[in-house]
Amino acid sequence: SNTVINGDLKSSKTLSAEIGIKGQLKSFDYDASVFSTTYKNQIGTVTGVANTTLGNVGEGQYEGIDLSARNKFNENIEAFVNSQFLKARFVSGPLDKKTPAYAPHYLHKVGLQHQTDRLKHRLSATFVEEHYSDDNNTVERKIPSYNVWD
Repeated sequence: SNTVINGDLKSSKTLSAEIGIKGQLKSFDYDASVFSTTYKNQIGTVTGVANTTLGNVGEGQYEGIDLSARNKFNENIEAFVNSQFLKARFVSGPLDKKTPAYAPHYLHKVGLQHQTDRLKHRLSATFVEEHYSDDNNTVERKIPSYNVWD
């Protein structure tokens, strides 16, 4: 399929709000926030039979929660966790009620780190829910949930 750029492309406008809390209790650090972002005239792709059109696809709404925590067990060892919970959707336009590309409902990362004066070792795992690689939410373009260990 060919990609066609809409000749009447308009600039996107974004409105974002976030509120959170951050703190520390002895060796435990935490951070939590909620956010909302609205994109007017969001730029995306609409896939047809013969062409994919890049253009303004309406309004996108992204709402979520970010959480993170870290605990230092001693000078050398710490554990961490980061999570994001996201509700993303188009709320108007040709993709109304669809989920924007690359917007999984959750993403979690956990890990353990050991550090000395000369070396740092880290083991972490990232867990990502299934999501689409296109704005049309085409079943063939769905990315299955996956885990990455590094």
